[in-house]
Amino acid sequence: MRYLLRAEPSFAKTVSAAQVLATRHPPLQATTAVVERLIENQDVTVEIPEVEGAELLESELGALGIQAIRLKAAEVVKQQDLARSH
Repeated sequence: MRYLLRAEPSFAKTVSAAQVLATRHPPLQATTAVVERLIENQDVTVEIPEVEGAELLESELGALGIQAIRLKAAEVVKQQDLARSH
């Protein structure tokens, strides 16, 4: 499942965020890179291989100050096209 992750001003619990993501089994280097980009207030599109319940993941990240926005396939393509145009 693909998500757009966006840090809110309250985001500070980087270790907790990494733990929430790591339990869904993305590669460890990817998890670290995602958290680093969130700290820098960058939006991150990430593939989460194992999501037992989307609402649970979104809630856990939301409690840490991270918006988790589910992306549909068409939205992913649009974002990739935008990145190439810059």
